[in-house]
Amino acid sequence: MIPGKPYDPGTRTSRRPTPERFVHLKKWVAPVDQSIALTSIEEITNINQQIEQVSKFYISSIISRVIAQLTAAYGDGFISLQATADGALRTQNERERKTVTSAIIDFATSGDHTIVSGVAGQKIKITSLVFTVAGETNITLMDGAVAFTGPMDFGGENEPRGMVDTQGFLPYELSEEQPFVINSSAAVQISGYVTGYIE
Repeated sequence: MIPGKPYDPGTRTSRRPTPERFVHLKKWVAPVDQSIALTSIEEITNINQQIEQVSKFYISSIISRVIAQLTAAYGDGFISLQATADGALRTQNERERKTVTSAIIDFATSGDHTIVSGVAGQKIKITSLVFTVAGETNITLMDGAVAFTGPMDFGGENEPRGMVDTQGFLPYELSEEQPFVINSSAAVQISGYVTGYIE
């Protein structure tokens, strides 16, 4: 109990609640009882400088603790923080920081067709795939020279005329440096597009 402050059953303490806007900061800030010993006239003269040094050290300690928590969670180095007008932490969708790529699907011959070329030291990650077929064919999606689907039947009687596939946060991930290839078993028009990112 804190003398002079009645017990609050809502918070189960005798402390006054922290304002909502700053409640997320409370865990980083702890009160410190620290005195400065003055033993000479020079120290008394320079009291403002000593107070400033202690304040800077204390604030620096708090900032260091926050950065340590963030870098431990992120793992790739320092990050910056921004707040919204109402005091909340501004966040960013992971995909917003990636370089998005897209490519047209447009061919009318059978065989393998490179839709997105491989990039040295990086992987293609496909987030959406849309295409239609103008006639009967089997479509196989390939990670370079290796198929990652079986031959899918399109365009025949009672068969679909196309495909719409959105992967979102679970993209098709190709092998490093390998192109995205579509194989068509027949010489029919295949039209569409693919989106994704390379990292």
